[in-house]
Amino acid sequence: ACLLYNYGSVYLPRVETVGEEDLYFVLRDKQNESGAAELVKKGIAHTKGGNQVYATKCFNLALKLAPKCVDAFVGRGAAYFNLEQFEKAESDFRAAYLMQRDHPNALQYLKATHKKLLESNPYAKIAPIDFKMGKSGGDDEVERDRSRGRDRGSQSRGRGEDEYGHGQGGRGRKRSVSSDDSCDSDEIERLRAKLGKDKKRRKRDKKEKKEKKEKKEK
Repeated sequence: ACLLYNYGSVYLPRVETVGEEDLYFVLRDKQNESGAAELVKKGIAHTKGGNQVYATKCFNLALKLAPKCVDAFVGRGAAYFNLEQFEKAESDFRAAYLMQRDHPNALQYLKATHKKLLESNPYAKIAPIDFKMGKSGGDDEVERDRSRGRDRGSQSRGRGEDEYGHGQGGRGRKRSVSSDDSCDSDEIERLRAKLGKDKKRRKRDKKEKKEKKEKKEK
């Protein structure tokens, strides 16, 4: 409700007083958010242009200005993904998702990164995410989950492409990211088991080919 003060025949709205110090911080935060948004745009442009290192620098600066800029986390994660630094990418996508659970890309990229980590090492330690929680998490939740997810396996190759430049670069290949790539605990274990069997089968096939080749040479 708007409170009005009566000054004769003129009614003036009541305005809450803001101290100079508070006003300074409000304006500074607004300016930082605006600056971060511009840096995110530049970072995405660098990512799409294949300049992943410059892109990460832009996203780092954006996060210095606005530490809770979700798009900067997503953008930097995409750049790390393109650099095949999947552990760092996972950490950024996880942070973005926990800060804004309804973000259109954070969860999708997180799932794709989990799949990449498991393709490289089926026994990689990946902290699952509780999808039953609310749309956004607090700072404690973000930091807790990021620290839980730092112990990862090694990296592998793969590409995808979208407005963040996720997967951009390499030989121009595009990798579609499926929403079926899941990162809850049950799906992680199922994917881990499947990839483990595939790896054993490839190893067995390679051994059989080698034995056949040796027999022919004899």
